[in-house]
Amino acid sequence: APFSNEKCKSGLITIDDKKSCRMVQLDLEFDYSNKLPIRKCEVGETVNKIVYHELSNTFLISTLKREIFRPKPKESEGEEASEPEIKNDYRIAAQNYRGSIKVLSPEKWSIVDTLELEENESCTTLNVLNLKVNGTDGNRVVIFVGTGIFQSEDVSTDGTWKLCDLINVVPEPGKPEA
Repeated sequence: APFSNEKCKSGLITIDDKKSCRMVQLDLEFDYSNKLPIRKCEVGETVNKIVYHELSNTFLISTLKREIFRPKPKESEGEEASEPEIKNDYRIAAQNYRGSIKVLSPEKWSIVDTLELEENESCTTLNVLNLKVNGTDGNRVVIFVGTGIFQSEDVSTDGTWKLCDLINVVPEPGKPEA
């Protein structure tokens, strides 16, 4: 039932089957209309994938942003690759996506670090994996990033797999979430 007093504004009061009474105050920055509480956080780019890294208590977010499409030049035998010529005409330039992986701290809901991917490269898979280390009883937690480099329809799609690791660093003064 809704409950409000000077110590608990906009709170709830509940009584369970053991007749225990509890007063709670919910954070109003969250939306509780779904099965899980949802809080909007400004990232500045289109979010593609989200995973939680339990060891560091951070969220890893794959994002996409639009860029002008610059095809990679075709390398022929004996010739060096050159930059494609961009003409200044009135046609609309083709666009493609460039991906990045961002580390989000839930303490202040801010971006702590960013891994920018190459031109025309976007994240297709983002997972946190527990790898068993051979010869020991320990596990190592790594971040698996699968990417795709998408160009034009006459060029086959390429991609890479990246294994990343989050490490603890000494935080900067005034930024304890770093």
